[in-house]
Amino acid sequence: MTADDQDEWIELFNRGQDAIDLSGWFLDDAEGDSLPYQIPTGTVLQSHTLMVFYGRETRIILDEGGDRVRLLEPDGTVADAVLLGEVVLDASYSRDMGGEWHTDWTPSPGSFNLPPRPKPYRPAYGK
Repeated sequence: MTADDQDEWIELFNRGQDAIDLSGWFLDDAEGDSLPYQIPTGTVLQSHTLMVFYGRETRIILDEGGDRVRLLEPDGTVADAVLLGEVVLDASYSRDMGGEWHTDWTPSPGSFNLPPRPKPYRPAYGK
């Protein structure tokens, strides 16, 4: 995969039991960087589902040296945020179900993120 402005994304997951109407909410990076992206009217995130917002749509381009991603309520209150460190080519920040962030999980926009598979054990044979 080759990185460019077209393959960045912000993905939201609703782990609650109820759908969330995101109409009028905002996605943004660090305050004062890009203009916040207002989520369109009628955008509903169903329970236990993912929604992907690509940079080509949001015009939010994250700084490779580190940035912040914020989900803002319609009144500007920060509902959730993450501070990103240096972004490695073809890497993804992923939050597990326990709320911990990972940088070593394979990018999977639109699909649930999974930890890397452990390497199979191969005993070393000596001569």
